[in-house]
Amino acid sequence: MMFALSLSSSFFGREVYFMDFHYELIDFKDQVPIKSFIVEIGDFAPHLHDEVEIIFVARGNVHIVASNKNYWLNTNDFMVINSREIHYFQRGNDENIVLIIQLDPNIPIMPHSTLGLVRLECNSVDLSDSRTKAICDKVRDNLKCIIYEICTKEKHYELAVYFLVLKILTIIFRNFPYRVMGKEEIKSDNEYLDRITKIFRYVEENYMYDISLHDAASLLHLNEYYFAHFFKKYTGLSFGKYLTKIRVEKAKKLIMDSDKPLTEIAIECGFSSVKMLHRAFRSVEGCSPSEYKYSKIRELKSNLSHEKLGTKSYNIKRKDMQYTQYVAVIDDRSVLDMSYYYSPSNCDVVIAERSEQSVKITLDANKQGKPFTPYWKKLICAGRAAEGLREAWRDQLRELQRELKFEYIRFHGIFHDDMMVYDEQDGIPVFNWQYVDSLFDFLLKIDLRPMVELGFMPDKLKSGNKTVFWWKGNVTPPNDYSKWAKLVRELVIHWINRYGKSEVLKWYFEVWNEPNHGDFWDGSKEDYFKLYEHTVKAIKAIDERLKVGGPAVFQGPEGDLSWIEDFLAFCKNNNLPVDFVSYHHYPVAVAIDENDNTLIICNDDDSTYQGLKRVRDVVMRTSYKNAEIIISEWNSSFSARDLVHDTMYKAPFVIHNVLKCLGLVDALGWWVFSDIFEEIPLDNRMFHGGFGLINIQGLKKPSYYGYWFLSKLGTEEIASGDCYFVTRKEDSIQILMWNYCHFNEEFASGDRTKLTEYSRYEIFDEKRLHINLEVKGLSGKYRVKEYVLDRNHGSVFDAWIEMGAPANPSQEEIDFLKKKMGPECRFYTVETDGVFQKTIAIEPHGVCLIELCKIYE
Repeated sequence: MMFALSLSSSFFGREVYFMDFHYELIDFKDQVPIKSFIVEIGDFAPHLHDEVEIIFVARGNVHIVASNKNYWLNTNDFMVINSREIHYFQRGNDENIVLIIQLDPNIPIMPHSTLGLVRLECNSVDLSDSRTKAICDKVRDNLKCIIYEICTKEKHYELAVYFLVLKILTIIFRNFPYRVMGKEEIKSDNEYLDRITKIFRYVEENYMYDISLHDAASLLHLNEYYFAHFFKKYTGLSFGKYLTKIRVEKAKKLIMDSDKPLTEIAIECGFSSVKMLHRAFRSVEGCSPSEYKYSKIRELKSNLSHEKLGTKSYNIKRKDMQYTQYVAVIDDRSVLDMSYYYSPSNCDVVIAERSEQSVKITLDANKQGKPFTPYWKKLICAGRAAEGLREAWRDQLRELQRELKFEYIRFHGIFHDDMMVYDEQDGIPVFNWQYVDSLFDFLLKIDLRPMVELGFMPDKLKSGNKTVFWWKGNVTPPNDYSKWAKLVRELVIHWINRYGKSEVLKWYFEVWNEPNHGDFWDGSKEDYFKLYEHTVKAIKAIDERLKVGGPAVFQGPEGDLSWIEDFLAFCKNNNLPVDFVSYHHYPVAVAIDENDNTLIICNDDDSTYQGLKRVRDVVMRTSYKNAEIIISEWNSSFSARDLVHDTMYKAPFVIHNVLKCLGLVDALGWWVFSDIFEEIPLDNRMFHGGFGLINIQGLKKPSYYGYWFLSKLGTEEIASGDCYFVTRKEDSIQILMWNYCHFNEEFASGDRTKLTEYSRYEIFDEKRLHINLEVKGLSGKYRVKEYVLDRNHGSVFDAWIEMGAPANPSQEEIDFLKKKMGPECRFYTVETDGVFQKTIAIEPHGVCLIELCKIYE
């Protein structure tokens, strides 16, 4: 028997508002037996319908209560809701995208039985053994194929979906328990469902009035005690909570569709006061009515949801969005996005090729690895010394060290007057180390050693008035080089006396900051060489083993490294030691257009590697080839207001460049760890494009998690490629994969018009990465740990956008965002006879880590 089929990415037929009460009427036009759509499921009160429903969570999570039993469905979980089975939904911790397939209950399943007369016990949540897992995977594969067909809408996709639904039903009936209801059971079911439906209808018609438990019980001629148990038994909610949910749903519609004041809305929806409306909203939605409206308006007006979906290859008109009390329908662009996120690997329907990047990773877990040095841990940077006297700055650094464990820290301004280290009385130097002691005591206590940048010039030693930054660091040469040398010598001796020589011998002393840049050094190249000579001699006179270096230059035009060459030649000619060569690299350049506008040009994605390689090549050609090479500043740009800094781009940027440059330098110091940073006046925006791994409110940005992923790597490298790095630590294997997407040509050439406060992803050439992973050489059981970070999982900037981008978030909102930041984790156990295989789809700018940990029995 053949059935017609109708599918849509939104509801169709008559408008679905659960009609007059919470018995959903699904209109199958012209005897159409199947409807299929992709939606976001929010909270919704108990309801029922004749149709059988298959629910598949493509992303996020959903809490479903069916027949008073709780089911927590996470990504890739599915379940079947039987005909006339009372159920309700609650939004999970994350946003979700869900495939819903509704099946006509009159579809014949077997002789004398239709789908509506069958009671299935089918869900993926309660099943764990290997056989049922394999069966569930077959169902999932076909559900993913349905998503793909709905999203792409290729020719005759309806036939493909119909075919796939029949396959799913066949798998379910062959492998899951079910029973066919007899006449007596049907009669009994209908009796209690009719009673429940009567209550649903009564509440729908009277929610605006003062309804009591007594009123509802009287409707069914029951006492209050028995009614309360009866209602909760079949709906899973107390009558009071159910009534509150209905009233909140009605209030939500009025809040969005009318300009009525909250006092009027409260009365119309049955609340005794605005206070009670607020309390109910907090209970059901987790926010106030005003916050709810604000967040929804921002979602609708900002077009931000479109920006993140990357629908460049599919340009269609946006369909009218229909909102019901049940779901908020996702527009066609979101639907299309799912076709990329769940491109099925096992599908009997032929799927057209897409312009996606696919990578196959095959590796042997028993391959002999090679040790590597996690050089990225050696150095982290901060703004200036005086910021380190603040508790908020210290709290963030403590947290950084707790998770990432850097070895050294570098910052400006140790000699700035706000540290009060130097004064003169009658021309005699006077030293004060109290602030320095406070800062350095703290650093050493959290296992961070200093890379001491010796600068800027104290007021009493300055030779001019030129300053840099908001806090006015003086950048002139000293008026007396011997007094400068004495300042350096006295401070180093103080540190040795306070912390011991064996400790200070492990430190680095860097002479000045970017003397090749006019903003940071108001002297000549020769003046800097003189400063270095006096400094290195003063320190080495204390102990020759103390480590001194420089010149901490910023890359010149087109990577000009003549400053380093001249500096090292001067040191060689004057027999001066250089224990390390320091350099600053930012993979951008500055250009002037025809209208004299300054443009920031983004170099290609190989810029960091090539820049560091050039530095290494220069040093290797000199007499100082054994000197360490320390990149004492590095970031994706040199702007403290670059809006890219807050985005998901930064996590794969960190990983991609750090691992690609492995072996080139001895340290790669990230500039800087915190947005508590004051080279320019403090910005009043929460995500203002600051350099930091952590923003002012303590929220960890994606760049932080780039380092977090690196910290999870083992101690031996066993395989690597352009988008993956595989390590081993004892009996565990770590497979780190990332999808680095570089800037598009327009943005890279200096046009920043598409980079705005709320829209920050239109500037990339984005791709989706599909990885087929095969790990050989395994045997036995393994504990699998999976971590995923992308725009929908762990990017705190994107979570902020999703909550409406509040300009001045409350502490409650900040706490909410803290729960949203960081990778999504999944843990499970596998047993293998030699090979572990997995197909992974990584979103643009996404990162995935899989760790296989051997289980011994």
